[in-house]
Amino acid sequence: MDDIKLLNCFEVLANEAKDLYIRKDVPVIEHPISPLEFHRKWVSPNLPVVLKGAVNHWPAIKKWTNDYLRSAIGDKVVQVAATPNGYADAIADGYFVMPEERKMAVKDFLSVLEEPESLPGTILYVQSQNGNLSEDWVDLVKDIESDLPWATEAFGELPSAGNFWMGDERAVTSMHRDPFENIYCVIRGHKDFILHPPTDLPWLPYATLPAARYQIVKKNSSSSKFEIVPLTSGCESKTTVVKEQLEDQEKNYGKPCNGSGLNELSVEDNMGRLNNLRMDEEHSVEGGNCESFDQVGSSHVPWICIDPEKPDLMAYPLYSNATQVKVRVHEGDVLFLPAHWFHHVKQSHQCIAVNFWYDVRFDHRYAYQAFITALLQNSGLNTGCPPLC
Repeated sequence: MDDIKLLNCFEVLANEAKDLYIRKDVPVIEHPISPLEFHRKWVSPNLPVVLKGAVNHWPAIKKWTNDYLRSAIGDKVVQVAATPNGYADAIADGYFVMPEERKMAVKDFLSVLEEPESLPGTILYVQSQNGNLSEDWVDLVKDIESDLPWATEAFGELPSAGNFWMGDERAVTSMHRDPFENIYCVIRGHKDFILHPPTDLPWLPYATLPAARYQIVKKNSSSSKFEIVPLTSGCESKTTVVKEQLEDQEKNYGKPCNGSGLNELSVEDNMGRLNNLRMDEEHSVEGGNCESFDQVGSSHVPWICIDPEKPDLMAYPLYSNATQVKVRVHEGDVLFLPAHWFHHVKQSHQCIAVNFWYDVRFDHRYAYQAFITALLQNSGLNTGCPPLC
């Protein structure tokens, strides 16, 4: 089958999905939901839904003020992501850049959120996604439930991990997808999601770029300066080469990328693998040297290289076929974000959220995503998408 015919087939798939079951908005359910209804209407068809007020009964909704957090766990030292631009785990200057990870007391973190100008040039965000709810933030679990009973019964198992999120309104989670069923609970403020259904995979371009980490090199009362430190086995700069590769990827989006090296896919498309890169304490940066990858893993990461808020349709014309689904999740609400749905996230200032990851079932949904991925990887329409994990 030639690429034009294959492109037409992908268009049929996306259009049929939109016509039959994918909505342009996320439904909001305002009544308590049973495990059976949740599974039948939302889990089985792999559709997102907002459950209005589903965690309003949690004590955390009223208790988790900054004053309470200071009094309850103010001296607790936690892990915080620091970036110069609010983008952790995102593409910058031809690299896939992870945040600088800092250890700081909760009370100090709260002070910076309350007065961002007290730490100029730095944006902080608690977003480690490594099951931190049972570690750094375990003292707060008493104010919530350890799982959502209707979700646990529907999935047939307890969550595999729980995560605590809190941060600056400037912090952004770039577009990606996770191999987990995600129950996302907003406790304070609101979260704004831009979603793409799995059938949009053919329209979402990836670039496979060398991994790096932000490192602060200048810090004083008036400003902070970060540099991007490559996580490579050597310390030579790859910025020029990688930028040229990224430009080639943009020019050839929807065409073969032979010889560019951007389709050598060696890192799984999930945040769990990235956490292993971030959390490896044995490979910390010292003296501005490159971080070693000898024991961490591959030094290249495939990542979606389009900004859904400002998509460059000249560079990525196929994105015009994609379907953006936007939803704001308010305090007390729960978003069910199905596995393999692409998502980009922003939030209100000092927003707090907790999410639970449930392991995905490897059924027909996984099979058809793997099939679409294989078709893309073996055609001239290769978007650079990595294999499904």
